[in-house]
Amino acid sequence: FEKWTPARLKAKYGHLTVNVQAGRAAVRDYEVRQHLLRRDMNFGEFLDKVVKNEKENDLYLTGNNRFLQILGSAGMLDDVEPFYPGLQTEPMPNTTHLWMGGGGCQPPPPLPNL
Repeated sequence: FEKWTPARLKAKYGHLTVNVQAGRAAVRDYEVRQHLLRRDMNFGEFLDKVVKNEKENDLYLTGNNRFLQILGSAGMLDDVEPFYPGLQTEPMPNTTHLWMGGGGCQPPPPLPNL
């Protein structure tokens, strides 16, 4: 991930549109209500906002956005190497998902068994 700096990602992929969750800080159960928080945003704008507000959990690109499957984003996977060599040959857009947010982003709490 050494090549994944905000400046480089913005230069190469900033023109693409991503689906994000925005306004998470105002919604306690933001994962359950994520459908209310989703909106499209320019990836460059997203990166600028995350860098500017790096300690917040308000804006988040979640893995179910299918960003790595849209035309023009596949080159991102060329920069990724497996964490454990031999575990996987290469990341694939259909099965690889991108989560991204500021340093304050928190994963959702475990959901209760329903």
